Amino acid sequence: LDTNGTYIYYAAAKNANCHDSVATKHIVLFEPNITASFTPDYITSCGYSTITLTDSSAGKDSILQQRKWAIEFPNNLTKQFDTVTSNKLKLNIQDTGYFHAKLIYITKQGCMDSLYQTKVFRILPQPDVYIDSNLKNPLCFGDSFILTAKQKNTGYPPLTSYKWNMGQVTTLSIKVDSSNTYYVAAYNNYGCGSTSNKVKIDFLPQLFASVKKAKDSLYVITNRPVVAWEWYKDTILYNTSSSLFHPPTGRYSVTVTDANGCQ
Repeated sequence: LDTNGTYIYYAAAKNANCHDSVATKHIVLFEPNITASFTPDYITSCGYSTITLTDSSAGKDSILQQRKWAIEFPNNLTKQFDTVTSNKLKLNIQDTGYFHAKLIYITKQGCMDSLYQTKVFRILPQPDVYIDSNLKNPLCFGDSFILTAKQKNTGYPPLTSYKWNMGQVTTLSIKVDSSNTYYVAAYNNYGCGSTSNKVKIDFLPQLFASVKKAKDSLYVITNRPVVAWEWYKDTILYNTSSSLFHPPTGRYSVTVTDANGCQ
């Protein structure tokens, strides 16, 4: 028999004086053929990676009794896995190399097929991208600062493409002149990349100063506290006090500096 169906079996026996016979009905069902297989064949990934093997066997989960994996690594380490409810097996891989994978597919009726393959995987260099945040913060109104994407890994392929969070900027460095939080995603020529740390930059409002004359003295009025004053008389530095009392006749101007060095 090699096809599904209902079959009737007859059996008869007799001797010289007697005979007897019996008929029985049997329903015969053949399980679908199963062929064990899994993917992928060649694996590439950036940096430390989780690789997923997928059981693509030509069978149905409704008839599955047991799915067994055996993973053999070059150091003779073998790991066994049973994944009856899921057709995926996830492995953590850190270095380029290979491993042997065996899948055993067993049905509820005991039918079985297995497949043994060697899987080659290549772990590509994963850059650790960062922005140097060693800068004076806050910055003064009218100043600017250059932010540059860098990678911590030595000996890795250089970064070749960039995407900053500010619009469509795709250069290695950007010039910033407004308060914001900046970061960049950068990639090497393998397409491997990462997103940098976030750098918050604050620019102070513009510092304003004006001179007030009261009787025969000069005072400075500013929009925020300052820590230094430079008075000039006819363009020559004259005094560094906060005010001038009874100065001689002349044309005066003043430059003020706050605690952040802004003028």
